[in-house]
Amino acid sequence: PGAARRATFDALPAGLRLGHAASAAEVDLAGLVAQLPIDSRVLVKGSNAVFWAADWCAQLERAIAD
Repeated sequence: PGAARRATFDALPAGLRLGHAASAAEVDLAGLVAQLPIDSRVLVKGSNAVFWAADWCAQLERAIAD
């Protein structure tokens, strides 16, 4: 699973790659949001336990809204 996630990231054009993290805990939300151009889309690929159960996506939404 981790290798497939990394392969997807590596397949993106360089200008679209803002970062790759193996776990939600590794992501600097403020740093990520600061890099996002207006009207960006963010692909979150990860396990239920890591992203959804930890409320990570909601945290990302709040960081973008601020």
